[in-house]
Amino acid sequence: GLFSVILLESTVLPLSKQSSADIFNQTVGARKVYLETEMTSRWSNFSESEAVITGKIEKILEENNAIPSDIKNDYKLNEKISTEVTSELIYILRKHEVTGAFVILNGKCFESDTENFQKAGVYIRDLEPTSFSKNNSDLLLERGLPSVSKQFGISLDNFWKADFDFSGDSDQSFFHMPLNAALNSTNKKSSNYGYWSNSFELSPGDVKVITYSIPIILSDGSVVGVMGIDLTQNYIQSKLNYDELAENKQGAYFLGCTKDNGATFEPVFFNGPIFQMHFGNEKIITANKTDYQNIFNLTSSKKQLYKTAGSVQYLHLYNNNTPFENSKWVVVGLMDESTLFSYADAIHRVAYSFTFLCLILGIIAIYGASKLITVPITNLIKNLRKVNPNSRIRLKRVEIDEIDELVTSIETLSNSVADSSSKISKILTFAKMPIGVFEYEKDKDMVFCSQQMFELLDLKPIDEDYLYISTTQFSEIFSQLEKHIVNEEENIYKLPLKNNYSWLQMKYIDDGVRVLGVVTDITKDMLEKERMEYELSFDLLTNILNRRAFEEKVRKLFEYPSTLKIAALLMCDLDNLKYINDTYGHDYGDDYIQAIGHCLSKISAENCVAARRSGDEFYVFFYGYNSKDEIRNVISSLWEDISKTSILLPNNATFGINVSGGIAWYPDDSDSYDDLLRFSDFAMYSTKHSKKGNIQEFCKKTFTDNGFLISGHGALNRLIDQELLNYALQPIVSTQTGEIYGFEMLMRGDVTELKNPENLLRLASSQSKLYDIERLTWFKSLETCKKLLEEGRLQGNEKIFVNSISNQILTDEHILQLEENYGDILKNVVIEFIESQKISDELGQAKNKIAKRWGALTAIDDFGSGYNNESTLVFLSPNLVKIDMTIVHNIDIDTNRQALFESIVSYTGKRNIKILAEGVETKGEMETVIRLGAQYIQGYYVGTPSFDITPIPLDISESIKTAYEKYKI
Repeated sequence: GLFSVILLESTVLPLSKQSSADIFNQTVGARKVYLETEMTSRWSNFSESEAVITGKIEKILEENNAIPSDIKNDYKLNEKISTEVTSELIYILRKHEVTGAFVILNGKCFESDTENFQKAGVYIRDLEPTSFSKNNSDLLLERGLPSVSKQFGISLDNFWKADFDFSGDSDQSFFHMPLNAALNSTNKKSSNYGYWSNSFELSPGDVKVITYSIPIILSDGSVVGVMGIDLTQNYIQSKLNYDELAENKQGAYFLGCTKDNGATFEPVFFNGPIFQMHFGNEKIITANKTDYQNIFNLTSSKKQLYKTAGSVQYLHLYNNNTPFENSKWVVVGLMDESTLFSYADAIHRVAYSFTFLCLILGIIAIYGASKLITVPITNLIKNLRKVNPNSRIRLKRVEIDEIDELVTSIETLSNSVADSSSKISKILTFAKMPIGVFEYEKDKDMVFCSQQMFELLDLKPIDEDYLYISTTQFSEIFSQLEKHIVNEEENIYKLPLKNNYSWLQMKYIDDGVRVLGVVTDITKDMLEKERMEYELSFDLLTNILNRRAFEEKVRKLFEYPSTLKIAALLMCDLDNLKYINDTYGHDYGDDYIQAIGHCLSKISAENCVAARRSGDEFYVFFYGYNSKDEIRNVISSLWEDISKTSILLPNNATFGINVSGGIAWYPDDSDSYDDLLRFSDFAMYSTKHSKKGNIQEFCKKTFTDNGFLISGHGALNRLIDQELLNYALQPIVSTQTGEIYGFEMLMRGDVTELKNPENLLRLASSQSKLYDIERLTWFKSLETCKKLLEEGRLQGNEKIFVNSISNQILTDEHILQLEENYGDILKNVVIEFIESQKISDELGQAKNKIAKRWGALTAIDDFGSGYNNESTLVFLSPNLVKIDMTIVHNIDIDTNRQALFESIVSYTGKRNIKILAEGVETKGEMETVIRLGAQYIQGYYVGTPSFDITPIPLDISESIKTAYEKYKI
């Protein structure tokens, strides 16, 4: 009877089900965090490519003298845009590891489309995003013109179409929803209109996908189409690992959405056999609340043999105050209720079996006792009333065999009941569940405790499976326990052990008469939670914050400007890390990184946030100070600490830590966190390229002049990798004949950020990539000339002036390749030594030998500026000298310039070196340089740089010949 009361009136068994539900929720919650991170931070975070695509569209509009509204009807313009953006879509596929990428223009694809239903654009798919093929053989073209397939080597899919046909009943929301939202709003920030679509098939029979799309909004606010990515059903299923939910594949996941705040769910993709078993192809699943948080009973129109439990976790995919914020997505984990509560049900069955057995034995004993004489029983009852019911019963014998046998039976029954009271502890022990229970009746001075209670509370162990202790002793135990509470809302305690800690959670019910409690060991769950939280926020090598956690913490600080006061963002970069890695190995490189991390971790946590940004770069944000000098003092102390820090190398040698840094100030430099990042990064870059080991503060003027050296890294790499260089031709005219003598090949970068050749060369020099520019210059300029020769637009006798970087020379391998490809035109080459880089005697002589081998000529470019001066003229002995335009400009009215020009002509004339005057813009300048002895002229007077060949105007040619005849000696 006692065991029955404890079992049936307590909440021990229901709490075992609650524990199963909590574990289920934690597993699905972790999967939700992973999938939400993938969807928001990786798959849909393509703002960089968005900027590239809008830039390409605006460039094409500019080149074609078109405006954004022309896209709606100009199918040829749309064809150019579609081809131009294809390379960036391939880049999105590779970088973000998605299965599809697309651009859809809000304009016609064919001239015949009068209703504008057949939209132009490109849609590329990669069914295996984790693999990579350089020749694009792993890609399929779903939508787009055949020219895109041919140009980029992308195979046509079986479902390929040239256009996006929006005339039928197919799902068009992935195009119209973000497009219309942007068109109907005055806010032109595209990220506000990002839209996750439901699953659909791009073509009947094609794979099912979901998409994320945003409107394409140009800088003037025009909305011209959408761009986005897709994720196939198989790819999403690979992210829904249902094996983690239950053994023997008894779980399932589905990704879905709800339109009625969770009353029903619409599955999008699922993974797991029990989903198909219970729901088949049901489009709507109804959710009914249960007694457990986040756990719902899921039903559909299909007849179900088992109840299905679902843990519903909501994904946060849309920001507040955006058009689609009410569209809610969920990740739902599924299990049969019988599977979810299998362990709890097993405990229930065993407990009820023992209860039933004990009750049967009690009834039999009572029935047998009623058949015996009553007096001994009455005496026995009196004795029973005097004994302690909480201990094992020992009764006095009455020397009557039948009564003594009854006494023995009563003692046996009492002991059986006591043993039954311990069954719950044994069951929990056998089930390997770390659960302790206690029960306290308020009108009694004893408290029942299971053996596990003492083990969990790290108290002196007991031999019995249960124990009754006094209420005073029980109160002392829990008053000590209360000192270690860490979460009052959930009653979680952190107990110190000998070498570690354990976490316990207490749940109890007070019905006014008794208090029934359960203590559960949740150490494993808490350690796993702490580990996951730590790995999400901390860098595992240095044990300081990682980039994500730093950004989250600092952005929260920027939400309360009053707390920032005077603030500074310090960006640090380790010097010599590559030397350590290459010389001593990466283990010592890790020691080097850990040393700076240790220095940063010693800074007071108050008013300072430090983090590792990437391999050898670190952030430190100082805030809440009253002056810049206070922060400078802290940084000075930090730098002093770093300067005293070193690592131990092999053979007990030491190597000191050296760090370069850059500082940007809040609010003087900017009140924007993103701007401070860029500014401090630039200041650090300036330090690295001036005097390493120091700190520089941000200078806005320097940033304006040289900011592209930071921002242009990606553009330079893209320019080199994709060979985005073109070469315009500017004519060079003979003063004797007035006809074209040759063309200078002028470099033009096909990247928005690097249109200026001077900036391109400066950036390439800072990144040690001048050789790549030298190689591209030779191959691309000669390729241009060969194409013009084959088309008949060059006669074949014109000189080709190639601007060679003075301190670079092609490798023997590239020279042989150049000779194999363009050997027939190398005799017409004039190698120009440009002035921006200093040339050594050794390189100069090497280039002269190459010119002689080809039968080519050499020339000094921009003589009189940069490094090209008299000393260069002496040791190079070129065939031509190109006098810089700074000397030629206004030479017809400036006698000093005329005298300088004459002195150069006098020197070169004696050595048979020809003179080419650059930058001739007026007739007066032309006549003056011819009078002073120039054999060739170049400048806007005779022709501007062009990608096409244009003849010299007849009147200009005649004026040059007339001047030559007039002044010839």
